[in-house]
Order: sequence, then structure tokens, then C-alpha cells
Amino acid sequence: MRTIFTIYNDEIDKKLFHYQSMVVDKFRGNIDFVSVYHEYPNTKLNHGDLLNIWVNRLFNTTDCDCLLLLDIDCIPLSKESLDLTFELAYKGNLVGNIQRSNHISNNQHVFVAPSFLAISKLTYKELGRPTFSDTEQGDVAEQLTYNAEKIQLPCVYYMPKHTELFPDGESWALADGMPKYGIGTTFEFKGQEMSFHLFQSRLGRWNKLFYNRCHQIVNE
Repeated sequence: MRTIFTIYNDEIDKKLFHYQSMVVDKFRGNIDFVSVYHEYPNTKLNHGDLLNIWVNRLFNTTDCDCLLLLDIDCIPLSKESLDLTFELAYKGNLVGNIQRSNHISNNQHVFVAPSFLAISKLTYKELGRPTFSDTEQGDVAEQLTYNAEKIQLPCVYYMPKHTELFPDGESWALADGMPKYGIGTTFEFKGQEMSFHLFQSRLGRWNKLFYNRCHQIVNE
């Protein structure tokens, strides 16, 4: 069973979940959609800790055999993008939006980010069920890409196609020769638009970009 999973808390405007749900419901068909509200800050669990709990729970206690993780401010852009993402994941790839942890010195390492990350149950097992928590060498979920690289398991990266704006006028770098990205980035794969990620929605400064994009999609 294919499953889409998202989690949110009191740090963000609940309108994000409302709009994300409308888009996901438009495209998902018979794909299961699991959303979790997590009270914050009345717990010491961070994003990576919660993903560790829920990914293992979904794979071990439900019929889920392929999972797409979504940040609360990230959406698929079509039914076809969802179907292709799950198809690539079922084929044994680690799939999703590319990202780089610019705050960590790790030789410009790029990884499949949990903003939009698909993985099958079999692939997660093949990777050794790695932690989603941040480590000294990577951000949340980056260890999955490190493990994939170690065993030469293929990673399929969705690349930035278009960005709405750059925070404080500065773009975010990937590895040398790769496109830059920022607030409100559309990611693509082989010319097909796959996902839209707002980034930094907890700040509330640019959320209208996300609401407008979702509203446009739902009313198309």
C-alpha cells in the first residue's frame, strides 16, 4: 500500500495543513494519506526523532510498503508526479527533492530531503534502516543518502526549476554546477514539474506564496 505522510505542530499556521490536504486529496486517488498533529514544544522530540518513530511504525504495523514523506509546506504538483515518484521508489531508488545542508561542512554533499522523499519498505531495509535524525555529517534524513551512496543504491534527485524569491536576496547553493534554490521552489525531473516546497514556513513571512499556489492547483 502506498502512503503519504505529513506532520505538523503549533509552530506553523494550520492553514498550511488545510491547503496541503486539499492538494494531496485532489491527486492521491487510492493512496493513503496519514497526517499527524504533534504538540510543540511540550516534548523533546525533534523532526528527525518523529520521523524515526513514524516511518518505522508505518512500515512495521500497517500495510504500507512504500512511503512518501512531505513537509507541511510541500506539495505534489500533479497526479502524474505522485505516480512517477512511487514508481521510482518501488524500483529501489531513494527519490525526492535535492537539498544541501549549507550550515554543515561536508564537502558540498547533496541528499534526498524529507520535504519530499519516497522510499519503499524493502529499500529502507536494504539501507540498514538508518536514522532520520540529524548527525555530525548531515541534516534530517541525510543519513539515508549517505547509506545509499555507500552501497551504490541509486538516488533520484528532483532538481530546482524555478524559485519565487531568495530570502534576504541570497540564494541557497547545492553542489558546484547545480542550480540554486530558495523560498518557493518548484522541483522537476526530466522536464516534469514534481513538487513545490515553500521552505521556512515557520517564520510566516512568505506563506501566502504557498496558499496561492495551492489555491491555483485546486481550482484548475
